[in-house]
Amino acid sequence: MNRTHRMIVQALTIVGAFFVATVVRAEPASPPGLSMSLVVVDQSGLTSDEPLFMASSLNAWNPADPKFQLKRTKDKPPTWELPLTPQQLGGQDVEFKITRGSWETVEVDAEGRDVGNRTIGESSWAMSESGLVMKVDVQGFADQRGTRWPVAAERETQRREPSVLGTLDIFDAASKELGNTRKIRVWLPRGYADEANKDRRYPVLYMNDGQNLFDRATSFGGAEWGADETAQNLIDTGKIEPLIIVGIDNTGATRSREYNPSYTTYDKQQNYAEKYVDWLTGELMPMVNQRYRTKTGPENTSLGGSSFGGNVTIFAAMHAPGTFGRLLVESPAIFISDKAILAKVREWKGEWPSRIFIGVGTRETSKAGEAEAYLLGVEELATALQEKGLSAERLKFEIEEGGIHNESTWAKRLPGAMGFLFGK
Repeated sequence: MNRTHRMIVQALTIVGAFFVATVVRAEPASPPGLSMSLVVVDQSGLTSDEPLFMASSLNAWNPADPKFQLKRTKDKPPTWELPLTPQQLGGQDVEFKITRGSWETVEVDAEGRDVGNRTIGESSWAMSESGLVMKVDVQGFADQRGTRWPVAAERETQRREPSVLGTLDIFDAASKELGNTRKIRVWLPRGYADEANKDRRYPVLYMNDGQNLFDRATSFGGAEWGADETAQNLIDTGKIEPLIIVGIDNTGATRSREYNPSYTTYDKQQNYAEKYVDWLTGELMPMVNQRYRTKTGPENTSLGGSSFGGNVTIFAAMHAPGTFGRLLVESPAIFISDKAILAKVREWKGEWPSRIFIGVGTRETSKAGEAEAYLLGVEELATALQEKGLSAERLKFEIEEGGIHNESTWAKRLPGAMGFLFGK
């Protein structure tokens, strides 16, 4: 073994030991003198000075997070660098992609096709003169498809063709409570506008992450829940009564903070789901009730979401009791802040909604140990609700073997979830 090889082995041993240590120590010390950097070589041929960013599982996939902006270090070929620390990585395999500040400018492969998530893990590092380095080559960006890869552009356009079934009203809603504006997507069941139904009123299901519900053209990664197709099929077959679905877009940058309560932290930022739920119940719901023929009251008002959107769904039942009569909770990220939301569920003495659906997969993350921990947390949530007196008639808990953490999986479970929550 030569000297360079020994240095790499020694350094990686330090990183490996640190990765293990972070699991058992709350605030581990950095390995002494160890420098770690992500180095990106831009092979796209672009001459723009736009910065590059790392969007990852560390920052709720924010494509323009200033804390994860890379610094340009060379011009030929353009090379960018982002210093990292073991504390940031937190002893876990981190998934990421490189962007130029938006999902419209996310990296693609040498033929203009989408690329899978990259992973930073213990085996990703190599020794350089300056320390440990993970080097990646970015071949191009999605907005180059029209010029560099016309075939890929046509293929992506076809894949991203709008896929909405029925009527989808879209409007912007400003929030005084949150100080921002987002799109609201209101799906109306077949026959809503018919003269015969002019006096008919409909129950409402509010759903977080609205851009992912109805249309692959707007959804994250091109996969949608298919909420429009599923709801219409259940209505047409007489399994549920017609309902309105209100999709509430997330804002991207503030998603994790709006979807988690103030007694939790994520990425060292202050969360404020209290404000989000207050806006939802105090501003958005009255707006929807004024614009559409809705039925009101908890028996006609439901809320749903996935991941952090599942967190805020559970939280809303406690923060605004008596507002939502049904909850659709998919893959809630109950693990954050030492399961603080779970602790609140156990402590809360109020009345839970009449029906709750909770779904989770056995492969919510790509790492076996983390997937098991994720599943365990959701199982504990279901058990806590059962201990509150929710029988099988009120609580349905579904574990999908092999189920992963994405819209396609939630779409697969949606017919059963909606059938349970709204079945006649």
